[in-house]
Amino acid sequence: KLCPDDETLLLMKTHDRILQGDFGSCDFRLCMQYLKDESLDDNFRKKLIDFIMEDKSGRRFEHSDIQAVCRYSDMMNGEQMSAFTEILIHRKYYTEAAGFLSGLSWESVDDGLLLELAEALARYPENETSIELMNLLTYLFQKGILDDFLLRYLARNCQGKKELIQSLYTVCRDRNLNCDELKLSLLLNLLMEEETDMDMLQEVFVSVV
Repeated sequence: KLCPDDETLLLMKTHDRILQGDFGSCDFRLCMQYLKDESLDDNFRKKLIDFIMEDKSGRRFEHSDIQAVCRYSDMMNGEQMSAFTEILIHRKYYTEAAGFLSGLSWESVDDGLLLELAEALARYPENETSIELMNLLTYLFQKGILDDFLLRYLARNCQGKKELIQSLYTVCRDRNLNCDELKLSLLLNLLMEEETDMDMLQEVFVSVV
């Protein structure tokens, strides 16, 4: 175990090496300990973030590490934000990961991880009115990767345009999934159109009544 003087000396050497761009010889845990020091100047903290986020697996992150990186996430670039969001999902920090979605290009995050995040969020009743979750589900639906659970969830809560509702209805119908709420929404949309698809209108009407 390091005595205080040894630890202080190592911190000073780590500080010097990072400022000089020599990240390879720095101890990850020591850097993470340094990151949590609120007295650091922003330039040095940004260099620490850059070094810490070189480990895109997140396997070395402890709970307090994740909290610290979340606190200083505004210092990350887009690639680092995407990588950290994937780390959060891997580690099942779903609420924290959801908080990063609005500032990300979803194409930069693995589809499988986005699907895992969406399924986790959909299991919390308070998220049924979440616009962000509905947007994520719509994005995944348009990529054709929603499972039956999430399709039913989207169908039950969808407030999108008629084209989306009709496309979603068609997929649910072909998979034999119950989507009564969606049928009613589609029926109202079809009835309000001046030039409507009569075949679709009749199909949906018959299925409702």
